[in-house]
Amino acid sequence: MTHYYPFAGRVHQDDYSILCDDTGATFIEAKVSGDVSDLLKSPQNNLIEQLVPQQQCTTSHEILSVQLNHFNCGGVAISVGFRHVVADAVAAAYFINTWATLASSPTAADITHNVVYDCISIFPPQEISRVPINHIRSSQGTSLKRFVSDCSNISALRQEFGNQTTRFQVLAALVWGAVIAAKRATNHEYEPNAMSIATLPINLRNKTDSLSPPIPDQCIGNIISPALAFCPIKDTVDYKILATKLQESISRINMESVKKTSADGSRLLRGRGTSKNTNQRIAVL
Repeated sequence: MTHYYPFAGRVHQDDYSILCDDTGATFIEAKVSGDVSDLLKSPQNNLIEQLVPQQQCTTSHEILSVQLNHFNCGGVAISVGFRHVVADAVAAAYFINTWATLASSPTAADITHNVVYDCISIFPPQEISRVPINHIRSSQGTSLKRFVSDCSNISALRQEFGNQTTRFQVLAALVWGAVIAAKRATNHEYEPNAMSIATLPINLRNKTDSLSPPIPDQCIGNIISPALAFCPIKDTVDYKILATKLQESISRINMESVKKTSADGSRLLRGRGTSKNTNQRIAVL
């Protein structure tokens, strides 16, 4: 935790700052009645959820929680939970990889250099308390579904869409198209100009080569920018077109466009007022 000291702190009550008071993280050990192979053969969502730190076991403002699960076979599974305010998926992955490296080789080189990186010159501080964070939190319940696609099916779709389309874009287009089709099937009263909006978080760390110095790959924080793709709900679902729209939205994200929208706060305000009945939003992570 010394290297990732913000993770040992607490989120301030304003939800926009971190109190680095070294309070620490939550660490939970659990005994699982079964073997790892049982879980892998039949991965059920309700069982997997029990292997991650539950909200009632953690404090409301902590940043990091870890659960170590011991199986009957002697195997273990470690689950890690973060508050998104301080770490995106890339930062979380680097933390886990760094933890594993230091555990196996304590004398490893300084792989934690620039973990905490000052980005003020790129993203100047702003008065963001005016942006109510609750406006992005849905009051509706969520459901969790698991779908499995084998590599051959994905490869066939890539060839159909064009090999320049990534595997992620192929799968994202399928999900997006299914959501649009479901919307049309269950709601026939949407406005003629109603739009479905796909939001993709784009990692900016690998887009900062023009900066001096560039943002380190391993730095914590939410170094992301949303790529938005639009499709009229009334249009016939064409998955190839949807994949192209996603690809084009990603290609428009660069450091200059991010700095421009960040300078006046529009990046923070983007999305406000777009969750009306005439629009449908889908986040593809």
